[in-house]
Amino acid sequence: MSNESRATKWLRRFLAYIGAIMRHLYVLIGSAALTIITSGPSWVASELPRVWQERIEAWWLFPPLTHWLTWSIPAAGIFIASFLAWNEDRDLLESKNVALAKLQDDRPRFGTSEIRRVSFQADQERGPDWLKIFIFVTLRNLGGESSVEGWEVHLKGQKLDALMNETGLSPSRNEDSISSHEGGNLLHDTTAVQKNRHHYGWLLWNTRKERVGGLTTGEESKVFVTVSFRDVKGNSYTLPPFRG
Repeated sequence: MSNESRATKWLRRFLAYIGAIMRHLYVLIGSAALTIITSGPSWVASELPRVWQERIEAWWLFPPLTHWLTWSIPAAGIFIASFLAWNEDRDLLESKNVALAKLQDDRPRFGTSEIRRVSFQADQERGPDWLKIFIFVTLRNLGGESSVEGWEVHLKGQKLDALMNETGLSPSRNEDSISSHEGGNLLHDTTAVQKNRHHYGWLLWNTRKERVGGLTTGEESKVFVTVSFRDVKGNSYTLPPFRG
């Protein structure tokens, strides 16, 4: 927060206002000139002999104006210059708002993504002490086009709190137990999800059962699973916990 005093702030804004008015000095000069021209007969002719007064009144384009009307012209000039200065400031503010709105519109927004389901499957290749944990994710992007990265999977349950990042997740691209409509492995998926579109995929964590509290197939309901990732702009997301 700024330590600027109120008086200093007012002075700074007043000087800025004067500067903005001076950018439209031509309006002030024009109003002053018009005041002199239209009020000329009232203060010039009065100092001249009667014969000259009659001659001036005969060729003067404008009749003498009353005192209050004469001074309304410079007042109008000040008002017009002030309005032009305000209008410039308003244009600048609205252009900034448009630019900010566009920036917000271009920002990826994956906040409505979700975990569709979780599946614990036996790892036939590694043996009975191993478990395959599949996490099926639906990415929904309501903002600017972006891919995602930086995946993390967190398992939490009774006497269990395990976390795995990208280095420990499986890069496997083909799993016989996964149908094609479930999408592919999201670990190194560089697909750019377009605005208002979704993208299906899954993550695979190969782990020893002892590392995840002895969990085995069919025990998905015993844990809460959360998934975290970030978009290409560096915005981080954590999906709502899912319990199978």
